[in-house]
Amino acid sequence: LQENGLIVPAGRAFFGDVCRLLRDWQAAFPYVANLAVNVNFAGPQFNQVDLLDRLLEMLDDTGLQSRQLVVEITESTAISNFDYAVEVLNRIRDAGFRVVLDDFGTGYSSLSCLHELPITGIKLDRSFIARERRHPAVLKAIVHLAGQLGLSVTAEGIETEAQCLQLRDLGCGFGQGYLFGRPQDAATTQA
Repeated sequence: LQENGLIVPAGRAFFGDVCRLLRDWQAAFPYVANLAVNVNFAGPQFNQVDLLDRLLEMLDDTGLQSRQLVVEITESTAISNFDYAVEVLNRIRDAGFRVVLDDFGTGYSSLSCLHELPITGIKLDRSFIARERRHPAVLKAIVHLAGQLGLSVTAEGIETEAQCLQLRDLGCGFGQGYLFGRPQDAATTQA
C-alpha cells in the first residue's frame, strides 16, 4: 500500500474503524471505559500535514478523548526527518495523545534521541528482544534509561514465560506477544 499511495486513505479508514469500534465497545461494556487503543501510523500517513486535524476530527465524530488513543510511529519514521517529527509529535502530544516509538532497536537511532523526541513510551522490537536475551545488560540499560526519562516500555514478541520473566525482572512494564494471545478480529475479541 505504501508503494502505490493507498496507505494514506486506507490508514484514515482504518483509524476511523478503530475509533468507532472502541466507542461501541465502551458503550456495550462500561468497564472498558478507560481502555486505550494503540494505532500505528506509517511514514506517509505521519507526514500528512493535516494529520492532527484528522485525529481531532475523528475524536469529534466518535466522542472519544485523546487519552484513549496512543499514536505509534516507527523509529525509522521519527529519525528519517527528525526535526519535522519533533514538531508534529509535540503538537500531537500537546493535544493529549500519548505517543509511542514503535520498533525501537531496529533502526539507526541513537539513544540520545530518546530525550529529544516528545514521546511517552517505546516499544522494543521483537527481534531486539530475541537477540538481547543472551546479553541482558544492553536490554537492562535501555529499560533503565527509558524509565529515567519517564517513558513506558513495551516489549514486543514475547512468546515464552522465560522471556516474560526476564523482561519483568529487567523492569519492563508492558509486553505483547503470542504468550498472551494471538491476534483476533473484533467479533472474536468482543465475544
